[in-house]
Amino acid sequence: MYFKSSYGDIYYEIHGGNNSTVVAFLHGILLNHKMFEKQIDAFKDEYKLLLWDMPEHGQSVKLYKDFDFAIVADSFIELLNELEIKEVILVGVSLGGWVGQFIAHKYPERVKALAIEGSTPLHVDLRKMAFIFQVYCIVFRLLPWGIVKKDNGKND
Repeated sequence: MYFKSSYGDIYYEIHGGNNSTVVAFLHGILLNHKMFEKQIDAFKDEYKLLLWDMPEHGQSVKLYKDFDFAIVADSFIELLNELEIKEVILVGVSLGGWVGQFIAHKYPERVKALAIEGSTPLHVDLRKMAFIFQVYCIVFRLLPWGIVKKDNGKND
């Protein structure tokens, strides 16, 4: 499904029942919601699951400007508002861990819990992380897509 955020179309999926506890998954750099396909069956009976493609990834809007944690966080909160979700448990991997920490810092009332893997702490200067992300994007775009897919979870 698509949601029209202030920045453009955001792709998302909802899985599981109507449980009030929502777990939102935040994918890694240059990946998308498919990174968490194996978690759907494992958690859908106990939780409502929200998978999305953050801006600049997957089927979501291509901003054609510098990656910005605030744009991603704001887009996510707009999506929660549209879906009438008050708070979530965030699960973030790599870039998703940084984004999760940023969301929890900027919107603490919306985050029930945060689980991250493969990310540095929030107190690291995120402007430097944004610069590193831009360098990664340039390097990954120079690589043949087949190599990137092979080394990064085979997400289309």
